Order: sequence, then structure tokens, then C-alpha cells
Amino acid sequence: MADLYIGCVADDFTGATDMASFLVKGGLNTEICDGIPDQNWRPAASTQALVIALKSRTEPVEIAVKDSLACFQWLYTKLKAKQLYFKYCSTFDSTSEGNIGPVIDAVLTTLALDNVIISPALPVNGRSVYLGHLFVNGLLLENSSMRQHPLTPMTNSNLMNLIEQQGRGKATNISHTTLESTTDDIKQQLQSLSQYQYLVVDHFNDQHAKAIVCAFADHPFLSGSSGLAEPLAQAHALNQSLTDTQLTSLDKAPTLVLAGSCSVATREQIAVFSEDYASYQIDPTLLHKGDISCDDIWQWFVAQDNAPCLIYSSQAPETVKEHQQTMGVNVAQLLEQTFASIAKKAVEHGTRRLIVAGGETSGAVTQALCVKHFVVGPSIAPGVPIIQPREFPELLMTLKSGNFGAADFFTKALTMMNE
Repeated sequence: MADLYIGCVADDFTGATDMASFLVKGGLNTEICDGIPDQNWRPAASTQALVIALKSRTEPVEIAVKDSLACFQWLYTKLKAKQLYFKYCSTFDSTSEGNIGPVIDAVLTTLALDNVIISPALPVNGRSVYLGHLFVNGLLLENSSMRQHPLTPMTNSNLMNLIEQQGRGKATNISHTTLESTTDDIKQQLQSLSQYQYLVVDHFNDQHAKAIVCAFADHPFLSGSSGLAEPLAQAHALNQSLTDTQLTSLDKAPTLVLAGSCSVATREQIAVFSEDYASYQIDPTLLHKGDISCDDIWQWFVAQDNAPCLIYSSQAPETVKEHQQTMGVNVAQLLEQTFASIAKKAVEHGTRRLIVAGGETSGAVTQALCVKHFVVGPSIAPGVPIIQPREFPELLMTLKSGNFGAADFFTKALTMMNE
């Protein structure tokens, strides 16, 4: 096995594919593992970065900490990863109690570290940090659509406040003016911040990302979105002999699109795709009452006769909130189970291309298919690669965070995966 330069733990599956796509772009052969790895499992010999996908974003705090720490310890002790990375969403969303802070605290304690950077920025997808505040497409986080997220609503943009509410330590901001100094000057200024555990870094352009990576190149533990992944990979890949990741593939194959995300971006993508392809919207009220069943949806899919098609449950946030009030929050779990069942049956009957929107939906689908280890290939959009299960190489998948991708994403994914 090659040296493992980066060992990353992501708090959901689409976050893992997001991180992996930028590591590949930065020059590291990257693999994804879904869930806590078996102690005896090892990545492929050529793998230089490994991303472990958990479902810790919306889990109870104690489970999120336990599972994350188990993965970090395995990466550190078993694979001797040179650098550990905790990947969370570029909108910093977590449960109301907050899972990001407790996970970071556990790693800092275990590794006996003084502090860690907090860097959720991803400028290429409109996420930026200015003076410690998180912006989404130019709007403060609290004024963006994330305010109405059905599972993790975000109503505060001040990252120092957010991380201090979740964790046990103190936070400070490393401003863009500091990052625009030399690397030596940045490191010197960092020495005066020893009383702070959380270093919230400004980041709204590529030069900031490179400055952060240079300043923290020898730090054993980093945290953030995928915004640092490409320059971090480039730093590790420097002067290394690398080969491009190649996916083995069949010719064109039956393709199914599944969308559980209610984000604005995904709803736009559904509208565009539905103009040219058949689509079926799952009504959660009818599903909950038993007026429609998973078998009814399956029969609709069969009737499409292997033509590309879309099955979705995406609705406006206010409608989702109404459903939660009348049916309870378990409606989300019911929809996840439905998507997982449809995906499993579709693959069993010959579907070989799956495009899935939404972190929770993606996690449910991969678990239902019993695929756990993935080779990471080219990206369809920033943060959204094509992946190939090692256990099922005939299958190609792309699993995207709800907010990622342009309006034509599903169509573009369909084309790329079948070329």
C-alpha cells in the first residue's frame, strides 16, 4: 500500500464524495469507505487518500462522537495517515445540539492537540467566510435557504458563536488580512493564539486556501469543508509519481435518478430534467396513509422500459414542515426507506447507473445496495464525482449534496456516466 497522506472522516456520504472529488482533482488516488471500516480491511495498494463516510451529521451527539473517533483512531493507528481531516458541510449544518464541536473536541483530546482550524468555506460553490461569518452565495447563512432546512435549520452565521455553543473551547477568527501575509508571518501570529482551541479562518478565494494549507501543512488534524482539499492534495502529491484514476465501465446502461433533497438547486434540477424525461413525484402523505406503496412506484418504473427516468420526493421547505407537523419527523425515514428499496430492486433488474440527490437519501441507497468501498473518478460538477463500487464494478453512481450542481446537472450526469 502507498503512503496514506490524508485520512478523512466525513459526516455524511455526499460530503465524502464531495471531499474525495477535490482530492482526486488535486492529484491523489482516492478511495471512499462507507461506514466504520472493518479492522482488517485495507484500501487498495495505490490509494493515497481515504475518505470514510459516516451518517453523523444528524445522529445523536454520543453516537456521532463514538463513530467518528473510532474512524480517526483506525486511520491514525492502523493506516498511519500523515494528516487527519474532519469533513463537515460547507453550510456548517448539524443537529441543534451540535455534532461538529463534540467530534472536534474528542479528536483534540485523543491526539493531545491544542487547536484546530474551522474552515467550512467552498468558494467555487458559493460558500465563503469573511471575518468569521459564513456566507452562502453572498447571503449570510442565516438569510439563506439553509434557514428553512427540514433537518438542520441554520439561523446563525457567526462561526465563532456556533462552534463555542457546540464545543468546550474558545474560538477566534484568523482574518483574510492575516492570511495575505507571508507563511512565516502567519505562523508567528498563530503562536499568540494558544489560548484558543478553534481557529475560524477567513476564506473567500483560492489564495486564502493555499495560504491556509501552507500555514497548517504540518498540523496533524484539520477540519472544514472540501474547500481545502485540492490544495492540500497538491501539497502532498508534490514530486510524487501518480497515475490518473481510471474507472472500468460498460457501454450505455439503464439509468435511474433519485432525488430526496428539498434544496432550491435540486428542485431546479428536477424541473429541467422532467422537461425531457419521465418523472414520478412521491407524495409523502399518500405514502404515509398507505394510499400508494413502494410496489406502485416500482410498477411505474418498470413501465418506463429501461428509459432514463426520475423518482423524487422534493418539495418546498414550507410543505415539508407541514408534512412533519401532520405525520411526524419519521416521514423522512419513510421516504429514505422507499428510495432505498426502489434503488435495490432497480439494480437487481439491470439498472447500472444511479444518480442520487440528497445526503440522507444517498446514504440509504448505498446501505441498501450493500456497497461499501468506492473508487473515485472524474467530477460532473465541483464536489460531485462519479464513483464505482469495488464490490460491483458494473455499477456507476453519483451521489450529490442537495445544493450542488447547475440546473442541468441530472442531464449532464446522465451523459457523462453513459459515455
